[in-house]
Amino acid sequence: MLQIQLGKWSTKCFSALALGASLLAATMVTRADEPRITFVQPGADRLREDLKYLVNLAPTPALKKEWENLDATLESFLAGVDGKTPIRVDVILGDKELIYQLNFPTTKLEGRDGFLDNVASFGYTVKKNAAGHYDLTEQGASKRKYFLRANGKYAMLSQRLQDIPANAPDPGKLAQNLLSGSQDIVADLKNDPATITQRQADFTKLRVELEAAVKFKRDEAKEVFELRKLGTNHQLSELERFIVQSEHLQATWTTDIEAGKGSGTLLLTALPGTELEKSIALLGTKPSAFSAIKLHDQPVISGKTCFELDDMRQKHLIEFYPVMNAAIGVNIENRPNLTAEGKAAANEFSKTLFALLIDGVSLGVVDSYVDLHAVEGNVHNMTCGILAKETSTVPALLALMPKIRDDWKYEANVAEHNGVKIHKLTFPARRLEGFQSIFGKDQSDLYIGVGKEIVWGAAGKGGLDELKAAIDQQASGEKTVSPVVLSGTVKFGPTVQLLEIFRGNTPVSKTGKSKAELDRIKKIENLRKMAVDAFASGDDLLTFSLERKDKEVVGQLNVNQGILRYVGSVIANFSKEALR
Repeated sequence: MLQIQLGKWSTKCFSALALGASLLAATMVTRADEPRITFVQPGADRLREDLKYLVNLAPTPALKKEWENLDATLESFLAGVDGKTPIRVDVILGDKELIYQLNFPTTKLEGRDGFLDNVASFGYTVKKNAAGHYDLTEQGASKRKYFLRANGKYAMLSQRLQDIPANAPDPGKLAQNLLSGSQDIVADLKNDPATITQRQADFTKLRVELEAAVKFKRDEAKEVFELRKLGTNHQLSELERFIVQSEHLQATWTTDIEAGKGSGTLLLTALPGTELEKSIALLGTKPSAFSAIKLHDQPVISGKTCFELDDMRQKHLIEFYPVMNAAIGVNIENRPNLTAEGKAAANEFSKTLFALLIDGVSLGVVDSYVDLHAVEGNVHNMTCGILAKETSTVPALLALMPKIRDDWKYEANVAEHNGVKIHKLTFPARRLEGFQSIFGKDQSDLYIGVGKEIVWGAAGKGGLDELKAAIDQQASGEKTVSPVVLSGTVKFGPTVQLLEIFRGNTPVSKTGKSKAELDRIKKIENLRKMAVDAFASGDDLLTFSLERKDKEVVGQLNVNQGILRYVGSVIANFSKEALR
């Protein structure tokens, strides 16, 4: 069974590094015999500088004060470490476990306040071996062992001596090459096509262990367990292709303190003849039904997707939807606020919806757009649309809403425009507060348009007029192919408000919950509150895009200071809860 056992010292080092997870780099370099993932960070001084900046962005004095605790914690971890030289952590994908190799640049190895003295303080016995390396043995029952070898610049630690031979190359050279710019993070994976068979064999063995780790939980419904298990299976299939079949995978992240922004990039190419190469070749080949739709300025959630689905992803969706439907059925049966008739209607709604989704998989593409934008102050309009293979059952689907809960209202055929029949759902009073915080105090209606191959949506005071304009744009405009398969903008403050619509106004029941469940509810609520506080000051825009350029996939991500403010709040909260 897969076990990740790092011991006290290395576990705490990883905890410290996790504080700056968004500041770490994942550089994947594979040997002929086993895949290797290398994490590179530009140095402890840069880590502290970025963490201090992020924590000091936190909106409350209590969270800002956590920098003192965080800085003191980092100081205790980094005795004897050169703060101006990159730290590198390799994760080797062994047959049945992950092997960790830690590479720390040192200013002092032995003696008081040296690196080895620091290691000993975390509960390891340090003994110099006659062969020239050091044996590190964890005190206590486990006697877990690491090996350490120094090359004058770096202290190199591993669970296996073979990973740090006497003639080991300088672990800092690759890091320096990759960190040649101003980035806080660089991630790079390069695979040799000659070693793909061995990589596949290694990952297959590891995958068996990872899938076996998905265990049935006490009091868990069988349907929910099956959903978790299938989800893990699908995620590992995606991960397997990227680790085994990528030719070059590179990602970067830069926190620009002076500008108060963050940016990230992604680059991906696949090895020739692989399924990953075929998947990439599909992207940007189908014309979008929404090419002519013009998105508004002042977006809250705005973007377009025309993402082609390869055979594996189509197969996954066809497998996933019925299992998800079954799990939702369990949730429906456990909802005390639904009558027997309401549960039956909810089950019928879920069944019909997933039948539509399964039918749409054969289109081979997810083609959609959303345009939620400000029109004045905190008032917004929205239109959206999604390509569908079958739309005839949508009105019957909507008619089920009042049968699920009788405080919903449904009106069919309230309008028709350019061949699209428009229906109306009126939100119940229990959900109006969240809805009206986005769309205006006098708004309560969601419009759904059903065309021959598109399902439309609209809300807001001017939403219906904008929907009609969008229908006309789509009908008269040219359907073009774009290499950009995914693009969008998210303004997080209003988006958090939007999510409140789905929470409703019913408090989460804590009756009969285990301590673990109560802790999870508390953490989620705390994260929600931190989000509200962090985004209240605005400047909370995130933009992203994913594009195919010939045989490469190129991604771009940009965030404003409001997003960094939330990251700083989460880091400060982690310091308060885990490091005191």
